[in-house]
Amino acid sequence: MPVDFHARQALAGALLLGTSALSGNATLIASAGAIGVNWTSEALARLWQKERSALVPGTHVQRVAAKAIRRAAKMLKTLHKEKAGPHAQLLAFDLIHDCADAVAESAPLPTDSLTPATAEDTLHRALDSLLFDHDTKAVEFLKKNLLGTVARTFREELAADTQAWQAFHGMLIEQLGENFGTLSQTVERLPELMARFAQPPNALEALQGSAERLEVLIAQFQQTRAMPQATAPAISFENEDLHVGGSLSQAGGDIVEGRETVPPSGPPPLSSAMFKNKQVQVRGDVHQAAGNIVRGQPPSGASQGLAPTEVPPRTPEPNPSLPTPSTLPPSDRDES
Repeated sequence: MPVDFHARQALAGALLLGTSALSGNATLIASAGAIGVNWTSEALARLWQKERSALVPGTHVQRVAAKAIRRAAKMLKTLHKEKAGPHAQLLAFDLIHDCADAVAESAPLPTDSLTPATAEDTLHRALDSLLFDHDTKAVEFLKKNLLGTVARTFREELAADTQAWQAFHGMLIEQLGENFGTLSQTVERLPELMARFAQPPNALEALQGSAERLEVLIAQFQQTRAMPQATAPAISFENEDLHVGGSLSQAGGDIVEGRETVPPSGPPPLSSAMFKNKQVQVRGDVHQAAGNIVRGQPPSGASQGLAPTEVPPRTPEPNPSLPTPSTLPPSDRDES
């Protein structure tokens, strides 16, 4: 199959799942707010960690999702033309409009850790694949605005389509019931909230009144995505001409002989380690992970949070042809 077919599927699936999460969370938060309960989107994250029958191909929810994508594509095309001027290249928006048809055949995304952020990551990769030769400004505009705009039109389409809303409402109730035990630990008055939301008039009222909540979620989401991500500092180890008479454990930076190295307290920092060993001779085993070099015993823990597994030193068998200690192969060794 052509690449753009898979890109269309991925794009449609990401939009369906991402906007379902945003719109569903906004509706539940609005319903909770009606009885004075503060419910956050973080507490609702578990609701979207399983594939739902209401989102599979051919359902009423997918039908309104396709309409929402078409509406959003037209809206964004108009906005981009106003912003970029009469000579703006707009073919990318037409392709997004046509991708709405792929919702009915969208491949399901893995939902073990689904959030709007993971859905948008998939969406961005699909946009890069589908629109690789299109106007850069248009692509960046779509990356920034497509998910939020489809979430708005999706909520409006749900509120206007009884069959789709009933299916979506049933899906939300099912999700709440399956996660009752976990949610009850963080959400107050959960039984009362669920009983109220189970009543169709109350749930529809929450959906219709969730526009403001949805805008807050979209703004929070976009603000979080715009924040610079922490990068892991690199740690490098280079060992040359090192002779050890016992076992060797490497896990962080210094060479310590005759005593155990205690790792620093507190949570381990983000890091990536690279080990380079040359002409290292060890009469025993080598444990290389993330802390320090210790002769005779592995450290009690790794400075990066990885504790090497201790293995008793081995005594090499006598070999008259080898008057020196057994030599490790001169290659990188990482047994973390």
